[in-house]
Amino acid sequence: MASIAIKNGAYHVRFLFAGRHFRRSLHTRDPRQAEVLLFAIRATLGRIELGQLVVPIGVDPGDFIASAGMRTTPATNSTPRVPLLRTLIDEFHATRFTVARSTAYTERIHLKHFATGLGTKLDQPSDQITQRDLDRHLFSRSRSVAADTVAKERATILQLFRWAVEQGYLALSPALKLAKVKGAADRAPFRTQAEIQAVIARGGLEDAEVEGLWRSLYLSPDEVAELLQLVTNRASQDFAPLLHGRSVFQDTQKTK
Repeated sequence: MASIAIKNGAYHVRFLFAGRHFRRSLHTRDPRQAEVLLFAIRATLGRIELGQLVVPIGVDPGDFIASAGMRTTPATNSTPRVPLLRTLIDEFHATRFTVARSTAYTERIHLKHFATGLGTKLDQPSDQITQRDLDRHLFSRSRSVAADTVAKERATILQLFRWAVEQGYLALSPALKLAKVKGAADRAPFRTQAEIQAVIARGGLEDAEVEGLWRSLYLSPDEVAELLQLVTNRASQDFAPLLHGRSVFQDTQKTK
């Protein structure tokens, strides 16, 4: 949200964009004109958030927004900025209005885990992120989620830094030589109930990932017998236990 204040008779505006606070002079002492300019700045922020407007490469976002989107060239003697990793991720999301909603949603989940994994490095300039940082993050994720999930998160990280290079923020992507992750199957490896509960207890999983873990539940022989007995007691058709028994047998074969 943007707001205006007055100092020494002149108005200036303050606003938050991509995790950064900006303060710019409105070059006016007229309260009505200041209100009009504030309205235009709020509208510009709204258009950027909706993906209708993008800050041009090399242009300071504070200058661009304060000009209501009119400044399209860098200020004289300005130097290319290297955004913080946190800012880079936010700006990347803001440009993904052209992809399917499901894709943008998945990317947000992947980069949420990425941001959590990078910890304090999230507030460092993007060009200080190294391949080692990315390798460590993916290795850590591989200890709690399926290989296929890690492979998809790797693809999103590649896309993020490829975009950063295209925007002129980075000269080279730190993700270029990331080792490929071999996906095992379409779903997570089979685990016992205790193993699944242990993974969930570690935290950091989205609802869809938790659901995927439970879809790969492995039942012990005693648990299979208990399940079939429950089906037998509740079945309205005589053949229902046979169908459930066949399904359990097929899943058991897949774990071998």
